[in-house]
Amino acid sequence: IKSDQFQYGRLRLFVGLRVLPPNVHRRSSVGIVDLSGIRDLVETIPIVSLQRILQKTTTVLRRELRGNDVIGRWNDNSFIIMLPNTNGAAAKTIFERIFQSLSGQIELDELNIVIDLAPQIGGAEYSSGISTL
Repeated sequence: IKSDQFQYGRLRLFVGLRVLPPNVHRRSSVGIVDLSGIRDLVETIPIVSLQRILQKTTTVLRRELRGNDVIGRWNDNSFIIMLPNTNGAAAKTIFERIFQSLSGQIELDELNIVIDLAPQIGGAEYSSGISTL
């Protein structure tokens, strides 16, 4: 499964999860990436500017994730990530890389503002049960 097939909406995420091989669920991790820095801006900046921010975020996620990882938009300012066949320790390393990559600022020249994405990332591992990372 290629991650670019399963971006954008929750429905696509759930479809992506259904087509994963059955053995993937033995030990997998999931995380949510919340861009708290844009939470208050979602309804105030032009949709084109918001889309640019989300596209840049998606580009970062693609760069930091593997080809079989699944990315989905969860709500206006967050993404959910499924890491098949990934234990908690490996997922934590991936989430730390994502955090570092998203911790910078994004300039919106058309609005003459700089936005700090202020990412917050949480994750859990599923094996025979669920544990937090």
